[in-house]
Amino acid sequence: MTIGYTSNVNPAALKRPGLLLSPTGKRVGILMHPGRGFLSSIGCINPATKLAIATDDINFVDSRKRVIAIIDDMKAFLGASFPGSNGVKIPNATIVIK
Repeated sequence: MTIGYTSNVNPAALKRPGLLLSPTGKRVGILMHPGRGFLSSIGCINPATKLAIATDDINFVDSRKRVIAIIDDMKAFLGASFPGSNGVKIPNATIVIK
C-alpha cells in the first residue's frame, strides 16, 4: 500500500507500505516493499542497509522505514499532484536502478 498502510511494525501486520513499479520493460511490474529475514523473491525490491554477507537477514523495521522514506519523499516533492488513493499512477515519477 502506498496510501493507508498500517502503522504496526510487526512484519505479520498487513497493509505494509509499498510501491508498484510499472511498466518495467520486461516485467508486468516490480513490487517495492519492506524485506524481512532472508527471502529470495523474483520481482521485488526490498530496500535495506548494507548486509555484511549475502546470507544475512534483512531487518524488517529498517527496510520498512526506507520504503516509507521513499514514499514520503515523493509526496513532499509532488505535493498536491501526489495521488490520493492506491492504484493510481504517480505523476512524474521515475526510478533508476544502477
